[in-house]
Amino acid sequence: MNSHRLAAVVAATFALACSGAYPQSLTDQYLPPAAPDLLEGQSFTLEYSTGGQSAHVVITSEEPGTITWPVIPASPEIKAWILPLAEGHFVPADDAEWIENLVDRSPHDTTASLSMPWIALDLEGCTLTYIFENPFDNEITFENQDGRLAARVTHEFKDNWDELEFPITVVVGDDDPLAPARIYRQWLIDRGEFVSMAEKIEVLPRAERLLGAAQIYLFGNQALAREDIPRREWPDFCRALATAEEGSMGHRVFTSLSDEAHQQVLDLPSAEWADNHMTGQIVHGISAVFAEGEITPAELQAEFSEFLDDPSTWGDGYSTKMLDAFAEAGLDRLLLVLDGYEGTELRPNVAAHAEELGHLLGSYDSYHSIHRPDADPESTWPTAQFGWEAWETGGVMRADGTYGTGFRGQGRHLSPLVAMPLVEERVNGILETVPFNAWFVDCDAYGEFFDDYHPDHRANQRQDMEARLERMAWFAEANGLVVGSEGGSAYAAPVIHYAHGIMTPCFGWGDARLRDRDSEYFLGAYYPPDGPHVFMDQVPLAPGYERFNYDPRFRLPLYQAVFHDSVVATHWWGYHSLKFTDQIVTNTLTEMLYQVAPLYAMNLREFARHRDRMVATHEFFSPLHRETALLPLTDFEWLTEDRLVQRTVYGDEIALVANFSEEVFEFGGTEIPARSVMSERLGSGEREVFTPAEP
Repeated sequence: MNSHRLAAVVAATFALACSGAYPQSLTDQYLPPAAPDLLEGQSFTLEYSTGGQSAHVVITSEEPGTITWPVIPASPEIKAWILPLAEGHFVPADDAEWIENLVDRSPHDTTASLSMPWIALDLEGCTLTYIFENPFDNEITFENQDGRLAARVTHEFKDNWDELEFPITVVVGDDDPLAPARIYRQWLIDRGEFVSMAEKIEVLPRAERLLGAAQIYLFGNQALAREDIPRREWPDFCRALATAEEGSMGHRVFTSLSDEAHQQVLDLPSAEWADNHMTGQIVHGISAVFAEGEITPAELQAEFSEFLDDPSTWGDGYSTKMLDAFAEAGLDRLLLVLDGYEGTELRPNVAAHAEELGHLLGSYDSYHSIHRPDADPESTWPTAQFGWEAWETGGVMRADGTYGTGFRGQGRHLSPLVAMPLVEERVNGILETVPFNAWFVDCDAYGEFFDDYHPDHRANQRQDMEARLERMAWFAEANGLVVGSEGGSAYAAPVIHYAHGIMTPCFGWGDARLRDRDSEYFLGAYYPPDGPHVFMDQVPLAPGYERFNYDPRFRLPLYQAVFHDSVVATHWWGYHSLKFTDQIVTNTLTEMLYQVAPLYAMNLREFARHRDRMVATHEFFSPLHRETALLPLTDFEWLTEDRLVQRTVYGDEIALVANFSEEVFEFGGTEIPARSVMSERLGSGEREVFTPAEP
């Protein structure tokens, strides 16, 4: 494959207004070459047009190859970089830690690494935004040039595209850190590619329930929960189960238990305390027996009615008692996501009860990986099982005819071009029994696309994306489900209603400190199934991550400036609002300032621990978000030089001021305590101050 490089600009083609005078030196450096004949004799051609304060560049290739442009050298005129990394970041051009972070993580692509396909510069008196109209096959490489940040963008023209084009729009904008986001939003609107939440609700009215709703992952959807038997009755229950007459339902259950669960039933009556490990092993074992389908919960309950109530009331996170606990606390509008759909068919009344209460409830699902049907049960998971035919014919193939591996190095990636019959079979089958009204699809909005060279489903990355969009749209169009996905990248915004991973993305995947059980930063084990420690345990944030993920001085609501009134975004499920103890208050203030939904991981025991905090946040957030979710974010500003007091405005109706500092801040006659947020209704002047409790 030939490789070509379009060098940095050698001559300016036009001057653009920037505070009255666009710096000629920057024009020379950052805008494309004037003469197409610079490319004569090569395989590239250049189309170039200007208008107002923008330029449109289209580089076309006659053959596969690579080209590098733009090349943005370090310059003292660049004050900062404005980057849509997840929600968005403001990166001072000479910040050594940020430079090291971006350089070490290079190259970055423009679909998965960025939530929106553009980068921008904060210059003296203006901003300069590069929109990558073709977001595929691009790599951004950041460099450290004498202590300042520089970058170059390389596009690869591949042989699986019919047209080899690399179009870029370059726009000079206002001296405002949100100007690039506003430019991109208008660019989408002009192309007819922006879909508002109001439009989505008009098509699917129940999507309105997202407005003002906290989002909660529920754990514990097995048939029987430890809470279904009062702790004081556990010894008697175990004695009765262990001594059940041969041939009885109890005896059949007892003899069908795993060895560990069987032993726990024998040991518990003589134990000093029916601890969570013992009761957990027993209920997991009994639930596994029910999953085999030979014995039903109703049959066991009939024999042990003195210990067990009606099976319709059983369960932990997925239970009517969990929903009733939310209702009693005043949490009247929630999006509830299960960690899986297995076992939900045993209690479809839970989904029906969620509908009655006005909540959204659905399951996590994934079509990203496919595993061999005979894979080791310890190394596979239910969402990756699709049968032998799909395994043998549905994998994404490399150009050399081999298959890459799927998530965690297991199996293969499943081609979205062939997955729809599998999607329909799975989802329609579940909905026949369980009346879910929402769904979550892992990975589809994350931006990881594949070139597939399989002869039966050959696809480039754009075709891969289009198939994923069709899949996400199908959930709403065919089944009336409110649909969300991981990431929420710009391409997916028109078809999804909510997104997980925009506010806080997954980070530190290979960091041993987060995986070492002896580390104080250990995230936790994926056990037990009714409350995995990796979700439930609260730990301090490991050093080295705060600056790049939580520090408000470097955050910008870029995604919200584009999609606030289109997509309800929140954190990645592993790093929810309460995960890191030293970031809980910062998380809450940012959620309120950006008007995005809090995200929690809950079962019955966790809710008892965090109930008061969740209720306090809901009472402040929910009434505001029911209005702001339909309004664009129209203004953002730093109110102090240290950037620790910030203000957002939604439409011309509601403003929020967040004080991340340790000092009281006075705003228009109202004192905002340290680590607090104030809402203001601009029409009436009504104000409310909320101070989240420290952990």
